[in-house]
Amino acid sequence: MKEEFFFIVKSAALGLAIIVLLQFRVGGVSIESRAIGWVQSSTVVEPLHSVAHGGVKLSKDLYHMIRGKIKSAMAPAKEN
Repeated sequence: MKEEFFFIVKSAALGLAIIVLLQFRVGGVSIESRAIGWVQSSTVVEPLHSVAHGGVKLSKDLYHMIRGKIKSAMAPAKEN
């Protein structure tokens, strides 16, 4: 239990240190702003965006397919 507590404290301290370091300004712009700009202009972003879009579409299609199957299974049988 003591080890887990120290892990949490060390992780929080590391996170806080990173946040503080990213706030330093170099040439009038914070390191955080430069990092965000670099990530947004990276060539990796577009393929990741299309993969994420495909994942959302897949989950939406699966949801509608499963919902339709459940609805049809729960609907009372119609007699002719």
